[in-house]
Amino acid sequence: MDYIKLHIRDIDVNGLLERLDFLREINTKTGEYKAVRIATYHNCTIKVYDSGRVQFAGSVHKMWNSLKGVTAPKNGDKGFNGNDLTLRDIYGIREHLKTLFDCKPSQLIFENIEVGVNLLTPFAVGLFLKGLLYHNGKRFESRRKDRLWQSYGSNYIVKAYDKGHQYGMAGNVLRFEIKVTRMEKFSNVGIKTFADVNNSTLNTAYNHLQKCFNEIVYYDRTIDKANLTRLESIKVKDYANVSYWMDMESKKRDRPKKKLAKLIEQYSENLKAQIGSLMSQKCVIINRSFENPKCVIINRSSIPLKITHSVPRICPITGADISMQKDDSYLLSNTGIKEIEKTDSALFERLKKILLTGNPNKFEKDDYNKMSKQIRNRFYNNPDRNNPDQTNLF
Repeated sequence: MDYIKLHIRDIDVNGLLERLDFLREINTKTGEYKAVRIATYHNCTIKVYDSGRVQFAGSVHKMWNSLKGVTAPKNGDKGFNGNDLTLRDIYGIREHLKTLFDCKPSQLIFENIEVGVNLLTPFAVGLFLKGLLYHNGKRFESRRKDRLWQSYGSNYIVKAYDKGHQYGMAGNVLRFEIKVTRMEKFSNVGIKTFADVNNSTLNTAYNHLQKCFNEIVYYDRTIDKANLTRLESIKVKDYANVSYWMDMESKKRDRPKKKLAKLIEQYSENLKAQIGSLMSQKCVIINRSFENPKCVIINRSSIPLKITHSVPRICPITGADISMQKDDSYLLSNTGIKEIEKTDSALFERLKKILLTGNPNKFEKDDYNKMSKQIRNRFYNNPDRNNPDQTNLF
């Protein structure tokens, strides 16, 4: 949960005005006061209208970090929302707002809501962003020098951007989110007031986020054109052009979409599939951190995200120990493979025999790259990837 807009119903307005410093704007030409008083509160705003209506708006993620003293590596003058916000944090936010407004959660009524996820990707975020085409027939448009891409629907905005670049964070951090501008879009999620926010409704909201992501049509810029046929080479030029899709009747897009998806699957790194898998993993990690602290512990203030496991760190595909790799790694990578080559020659030879197959690829600089790519492919393309017994290479 990030940006929200709340209508605060039936509270002691005078008490609120006494607790916080409110300012009222004046029209310099007429000298008239505007009919609203405004207070700033940890990167958010609180408005009290003369009619008695009270409104809270802003990023509760930034608010929570501000309250906890968590700041960005750089460019954080307007707040920071580049780390993870767990279920425990969201419940903490609710309790804080209850105290701030001296009300019950049912009096905190959502008018807008934004849900999203920050993901640490193994590739440059811009490589994926520049391939975004459209969502539900609405094209993606770029902002902030191609660092932010948005698709505007009738009652929502789908956004993807380079969060790592925004805040100078270590690693490649992709932010994907949906901003609901009319709550009708979220009617099936079951969140109307803050009293409705719980594990179940947040999971439903997260499923909604994943559905939006899956609906995106994109062109993968890692497609190896050298392996395409002459006809395929001609078609990918069209597929990469958003105008090609927008000029086409919606009912005629299905066939070229399937052809593009097939080309991506056969000839690219399939960045979208990697992101989709990372989204599923992140949901499980954040949920476990609240419901079962012995399972996975999130250090929310670390940049990039660090995960401390209560069990040995084992690659779910190869079964190899990956303790020598970065704390946030999940699969055996180049670093681990090189270490295995030095310490366990028999295992290294087994890995080579199984993983070094197929033709050379220009994206694979050496055998280590090819082996680590094959490991990623086996994980992302396996429907049973969450079951270690089904994914272990050996």
